[in-house]
Amino acid sequence: MQSVSRFLRLCLLLIAFCAIAAFVAVNRQPVTLYLWPFKSGLTAQIWVFVLGSMAGGMILGGLAIWLRLLGLRARLWGVERARAKDSRNASGNDGRNDGEKDIPAPAPPAVTDNHN
Repeated sequence: MQSVSRFLRLCLLLIAFCAIAAFVAVNRQPVTLYLWPFKSGLTAQIWVFVLGSMAGGMILGGLAIWLRLLGLRARLWGVERARAKDSRNASGNDGRNDGEKDIPAPAPPAVTDNHN
């Protein structure tokens, strides 16, 4: 099953690369891109701007996903720390490293009836 998945992924990548190559071969007209606050512009072939914006979008999208997953991982680390602390408390070790045990409280004195 894994080899079928790899083969399909390879076929999709090959189709995508062929489509990109065809796009680059057909779109060779020079275009000037003016950025609003600046008076000067950038002149290049149109495919440079299109593929550059696609690459920039993929990088920014990947960065946004990575940052979101980093936040979720930090929350998971906090939950794991709390769970480890709870399991230490449940087992009788409350986090002290010196190995001392809790000393039980002394029993209350026995009540005797001395009304003879």
